[in-house]
Amino acid sequence: MKKIIDNTIKSRTYDVIVIGSGGGSKITRPAANLGLKVAIVDMGRLGGTCLNHGCIPSKMLIHPADLVVESEEASRVDVYFEKPKIDFDKLVARVTKTIDDESDSIKPVYEKHKNIDLYEGKARFIDKHRVSVCLNNPKPENEKNGFANKTSESDVILFGKKIVFCAGAKPMIPSIPGLEGTPYWTYKEALRPVTQPASLIVLGGGYIGSELGHFYGSVGTNVSFILRSEFLRPEDDEIKHQFNKAFSKRFDSYYNSEVTKIEYRLNMFYVTFSFMSRTVEAAATLTSRKEITLVSTNLLVATGVVPNTSDVGIENTTIQLNKQGYVRVDSTLRTAEKHIWSFGDVVGNFKFRHSANFEGDYVFNQMFGKKGSGIDEKNGKPLVYPAMPHAVFTHPQIAAVGPTENSLKSEEIVVGRNFYKHSAMGMALLPKVGFVKLIFDKKSKALLAGHIIGKEAATMIHMVIAYIEMKATINDMKKMIYIHPALPENVRNAVRDAAKKFEGDI
Repeated sequence: MKKIIDNTIKSRTYDVIVIGSGGGSKITRPAANLGLKVAIVDMGRLGGTCLNHGCIPSKMLIHPADLVVESEEASRVDVYFEKPKIDFDKLVARVTKTIDDESDSIKPVYEKHKNIDLYEGKARFIDKHRVSVCLNNPKPENEKNGFANKTSESDVILFGKKIVFCAGAKPMIPSIPGLEGTPYWTYKEALRPVTQPASLIVLGGGYIGSELGHFYGSVGTNVSFILRSEFLRPEDDEIKHQFNKAFSKRFDSYYNSEVTKIEYRLNMFYVTFSFMSRTVEAAATLTSRKEITLVSTNLLVATGVVPNTSDVGIENTTIQLNKQGYVRVDSTLRTAEKHIWSFGDVVGNFKFRHSANFEGDYVFNQMFGKKGSGIDEKNGKPLVYPAMPHAVFTHPQIAAVGPTENSLKSEEIVVGRNFYKHSAMGMALLPKVGFVKLIFDKKSKALLAGHIIGKEAATMIHMVIAYIEMKATINDMKKMIYIHPALPENVRNAVRDAAKKFEGDI
């Protein structure tokens, strides 16, 4: 039932209302430091998904997992360890406390700032300027400056001259018979487990499922993946093939799967599904399907995310959503309401914290000018994204920037490749997996993209990012001196491979 807001109730006026404390942090304090009155609204822990349920806690868990896997692989270089012992409870407690302390440190900063009012609760648009907030803890003493204009015991009405809507995204839960009502995990629960699960079924092979599955499998949980298609489907075909081949050797993996039923009884999950094959190679050739039921103590649903645009009063504004529910914005990240900007996961151009930070800086400058002097809002410069990188912190690690080879026309590009093992550092590491792929424009010889799988991929990709951003050509990359023997020589070797093709030697 739609809640009726009494239009006679007074609201408190703000220069800016920011909905979402993750990427919204790029607006809140900077705007308040200009002397503007700012309201920040968030219903969860401050800091957003990245801090509380995403990038940071996952990497704090994955680093120990990487150490375990590396110790197990050390025999390749004639080093032998006893089986590592994981203090799972201590590890999770340390990570959780660190994250909570970081999140808790944000609130005092906001409370001490004379121009910021913090509202901890769910925001909902009443109209294009007014926002209703259902407070999590509606005690008068928790309302800064004694403000108490309410529609009920827990609602507060805010009026924003300008509004920034960056409410993020949440786990997408598929409609599978029997799933609803069971104690399944999403990434939120998986990052704060009460105890280590003996076994875990992961639904999904995207970066969230792959990273969390890597963590749990590395520290002793028996992990199985049920994949609708394959692992990391958007990655470059060659990179993806190598990853699928390596990852499916570590974990039971079921390709081209369709889950038909989930049951939860006697504290166990029973997942019934059909699948095409156990390897990515066979999945491409087989035509018949098999049906089985896997049993596990825990189930992780990692089938994607959806934007937080439902039940927030979007219908009370002229803000438009696309078919997937993401906020439609123009080239300056403005919504159809010209005083309302939106960015981050709720827009869905990219779903990275580094892209949200970039967008947030841009939106702040659009709203107030680089020095807060203001700009002609009718003539704001369109946002131009630089080369947008990403990484997947699994083992093996993946990083990429720019388009995939399979998305480009083969006659317009030149591709350089090099395997880690064909390098001096490769002689030391003896890696099972390691590969660098560079894509150049055939006409201009400019670097278009880079894709890396293997050790330190997320670090090595940064030199490729810089090259692309500087519009470097293959000749520029050939001039650089690369430290010998270091992993970046694999980039150099990929450059040399492409150079031979440019010269017609191959």
